[in-house]
Amino acid sequence: MKKVKIAVSRKPGRISIDNFDEVKEYITEAVKPYIRADYGENTSRAAYDKRMLTKLRSELESSMKEAIHVYSEPLDKVKFSLMQLFAMIDTPIAAIDEYTKSRQRKSNKKILASLHSFYEANASPLGEHADSVFESPAFLEEKWQSSANISMSTKNAIIDKIAQAAKDISTIETTCQSLSPVMLAKYFETLKLDDVFKFKEAIVKAANGRMPGIIRNADTEYGTGEIVLHCGEETFLRTLDQLRLMNVDFHVKSSTYPTVLHEIKEPDFDSFVALDIETTGSLGAASGDAPAQITEIGAVKVENGVITDRFSMLANPGRPITPHVVRLTHITDEMVADKPPVDEVIRKFFEFAGDNILVGHSIKSSDLPFICRAAQHAGIEFKNEYFDTCEYAAGLKEKYGWQKIKLEYLSKLFGINQKEAHRASCDAEANVGVYFALKALKND
Repeated sequence: MKKVKIAVSRKPGRISIDNFDEVKEYITEAVKPYIRADYGENTSRAAYDKRMLTKLRSELESSMKEAIHVYSEPLDKVKFSLMQLFAMIDTPIAAIDEYTKSRQRKSNKKILASLHSFYEANASPLGEHADSVFESPAFLEEKWQSSANISMSTKNAIIDKIAQAAKDISTIETTCQSLSPVMLAKYFETLKLDDVFKFKEAIVKAANGRMPGIIRNADTEYGTGEIVLHCGEETFLRTLDQLRLMNVDFHVKSSTYPTVLHEIKEPDFDSFVALDIETTGSLGAASGDAPAQITEIGAVKVENGVITDRFSMLANPGRPITPHVVRLTHITDEMVADKPPVDEVIRKFFEFAGDNILVGHSIKSSDLPFICRAAQHAGIEFKNEYFDTCEYAAGLKEKYGWQKIKLEYLSKLFGINQKEAHRASCDAEANVGVYFALKALKND
């Protein structure tokens, strides 16, 4: 394999304020009346003067942000291009790592079996978390041997590890408070306290400094711990990107978006519009990448249980599609280059959907935030009711012993032919079958 070197074209960077002296002179004169103002009891005048000065400052801030954007945009584009290349290499690396870990897990099971009885006898300091620590992929150390007679040094190492884990767990529960269930789930991945606090810092930073709160601590197919992020829609979507970049296994069970739509909880209707979208994906705010945008909307109209119309449009998202999404959906930048912008596509979909109930899988946390954001940008407002088949299936999972509640799994379970998964039109049509299968179970 030959060496790879990026060829970068660059010109000397230079930026300056051409009219600095002129603006400085203007501001000097503009603020003079305010510097020694004596307001006495005149609070109205003080408030008015502050508004004027704040407005002047906002104008300067706007100019500053524009200058920074213009100057940094070329570098941002280079960074994004490089991140795409890294992602292409990281995919096979991840596959190799998973293969290696799988082999190691099989070997570890034999060693763990020999250690389990001794561990169990000494695990009382961990209380309810004993199993989680023992089953952590970071618990077993390479130097420990799968011998029938555990050496004294190994016994001491296990006792020390239990004591350290108990101390770490106490620290997490004390310092993370309501966030501790999710932070403990992160801790059990590596048994490293530093990783937990880096994870906490990243979540809080992505949520604009606001601490997420816990709904409850639950074991699901998506991992342990569920969080609610109290933040604006843009921050909400960026936070999801941040979690994906950190390889955190998560699923948004519910969110406050879209607040303008009413959720229907029971499948007691036969006419609706089933929809699905595809997006560009994002390399995350931490990498300087912009939020994901819609690339495709697919939908089918159902009247009295029969599909009567279909909708399928690609959209030009105005930004590159990430390599991972290209591999998943097979939608490329070239395919959407000559397509209409998202604003136009969302208007067309708005006309198609009318006032019908919207049905989708994970629509509450995945599709609708994008749909409503795009609609707002296009100057339209969806007021449709919606039903989430994933949310409903989650309530039946334990009763029927389903392993998963993903659309692909349920489609196969119910004998629904999903010809091309991860394409909007195909997923929307498969969702029709899943909806009626779930409705039949309700009446069963």
